[in-house]
Amino acid sequence: MGGGTARGAWRRCRGLWISWVLALALVAPAFGGESSPEEIVEQALRQAGSIPAQAEALARLAWPAEEKDPALAAFARDKLGGFGMHGMKAIRRAIQWVKPEQQASVVATLLQAFRWVTADIPPDYLPALEEAVWFGTREARRLAIPELARLGYQSALLTLMDAGLEDPELLPLVIEALEQLRDDRARFFLERVMRENLGGQRQAAADALGRIGERARVPLKAALRAEDPALRIAAARALVAVASVDDLPALFEYVYRYPDEDPELVRAVRERAEALERQAVGQASEGSGS
Repeated sequence: MGGGTARGAWRRCRGLWISWVLALALVAPAFGGESSPEEIVEQALRQAGSIPAQAEALARLAWPAEEKDPALAAFARDKLGGFGMHGMKAIRRAIQWVKPEQQASVVATLLQAFRWVTADIPPDYLPALEEAVWFGTREARRLAIPELARLGYQSALLTLMDAGLEDPELLPLVIEALEQLRDDRARFFLERVMRENLGGQRQAAADALGRIGERARVPLKAALRAEDPALRIAAARALVAVASVDDLPALFEYVYRYPDEDPELVRAVRERAEALERQAVGQASEGSGS
């Protein structure tokens, strides 16, 4: 009797143990069966095959229409950025189809990809940055504009100026970029900003005209004779900082016509004009002596 009871108890315990093991096996996929971001990305790369197709697959994971897994999207962006020049075509295309709130992330990934480039600038890089300025949000443009200026991409001149007019918040950044590009075709835009004081950026625009130089200084010299005292002062401050011998007539005319406008400024203009005049005389003497 006692032996039968013991065997029955053992059978019940053994049955419970087997049931527990089977139940654990059934629920295990629910806890540990989900693929990690690394596994999902690696599977997508294997299925894509070619490198261009892999870059496209990564872009779709990086900027999904509905982001359900931020860790997966972040991992895909980092992986795509590591593709360097081989990922840029896919990133460039993504600027067009991602949601607006994702555009800044696209530009950031583009910049990351460029850091892996060791040779010439890839053909898609600068056009992609320009398209980010053309189609992108303010945040995307803030990332793209300085890079276009840093690399001297003068083809984006019109795009930059349009962005500055469309979004006054970007105007200081645009003016800085135009100054860095040193393209005097920007003088008409900068003159308008200076004369109309668009976005409160009169002095910045005047300074940019002065630093770009050559034909860009023509609007500054004209502004020295403007009826608006604030415009004259901005132009004089910009010109005196960069004036050359060629600017002597404009400087002396300003001092003669407006001696009481701003004492410190007038004195600075006069001193600069006199120094340039001595320089011109010295150069003339050296020329005649030789």
